[in-house]
Amino acid sequence: MLQDSAPLPSEDAGEDARQEKGEAVVTVDRPRLYSLVNNRELDTHELTLVTTSDGLAFYAFTFVSCVVPDER
Repeated sequence: MLQDSAPLPSEDAGEDARQEKGEAVVTVDRPRLYSLVNNRELDTHELTLVTTSDGLAFYAFTFVSCVVPDER
């Protein structure tokens, strides 16, 4: 798993990601929603997922964070 063409930092990994040999890895063992990324700061990123397994399909879900400005 890459973020912005570089290995995902362990500090930004989601609950289901772990580090192996300097790379972020997720074991997909059943159909469910996986927590892959939990960035420390809000920003725009590109996430690249690579599989070594035959028959695995990825479905994209996009979630947007919102910060409400202080309205004084």
